[in-house]
Amino acid sequence: GLSDVQRGYLQRWGYPHVMEAYRFHMTLTGRIPKAEVGRVVQGARDFFAPLLADPMRIDDLALVGQRPDGRFEVIARCALQG
Repeated sequence: GLSDVQRGYLQRWGYPHVMEAYRFHMTLTGRIPKAEVGRVVQGARDFFAPLLADPMRIDDLALVGQRPDGRFEVIARCALQG
């Protein structure tokens, strides 16, 4: 369920979560049947909870692109300083 703005971004940029509609996310699966969503979400919460208990240090940012074969590759990596 995309908003009108997100549909516009999808059409213009090829991705709905850009500009102010951006939200951090990690794609972990393909489409999940509605009947399975609750189980998968709970499994992810259980798995990631210990990892999210403490702050994470982020040392660099990477710009990643998707190749025509669907695989991702790092285009550039920038170290954070400060």
